[in-house]
Amino acid sequence: MAIFGKKKDDGDKAAEKAPKAKAGGFAPDPAKAASWFKHASVSHQSTNYEYAMTCWLKGLAFDPANREALENYYKSAQA
Repeated sequence: MAIFGKKKDDGDKAAEKAPKAKAGGFAPDPAKAASWFKHASVSHQSTNYEYAMTCWLKGLAFDPANREALENYYKSAQA
């Protein structure tokens, strides 16, 4: 009686775990970024600067061209 399942091929396992790229590459998503920026702003105002910095960076991942968010990130870092 076998307790363990059948061993899979290592090549198949690597192919399953590989991330699938989008057809068009990176596409900014300002709506998702705005949500992160809102959380960051609230966190900054409540003096939770470390979490605010994390939120600014998460939002910048969705909208890297947002200069205002980058400036606010540095404000949280300096506080």
